[in-house]
Amino acid sequence: MAPLPYEVVIHDEPDAGKPMTDADVRTGFWAVLTVITFGLALAVAQTVYTPGDISGVGGNYRVVSVSKGRLHAEDTATGKRVSFPDQELVKAALAGKIKRGDVIRR
Repeated sequence: MAPLPYEVVIHDEPDAGKPMTDADVRTGFWAVLTVITFGLALAVAQTVYTPGDISGVGGNYRVVSVSKGRLHAEDTATGKRVSFPDQELVKAALAGKIKRGDVIRR
């Protein structure tokens, strides 16, 4: 292929040959800082956020014990301990129908 008899110069950007100024550097700095700050905010929000119960009206609980008229259990999704003052559950546990380790749905 023979060389072209003239030089082809393509300038896609109007400021292609212009040197950077302090204003350009400051604008770029703030743009990068904004993006980093937004990313950090999303990371913190994801770490702190705990989703609510998506099953509708309650959850699954693993029975731990019965004492003082309450059934003590832990949420299978979050591991949080809860106590139910429901006398029907307490009576069922004392009668042996509900045992330690059983999973109940409320």
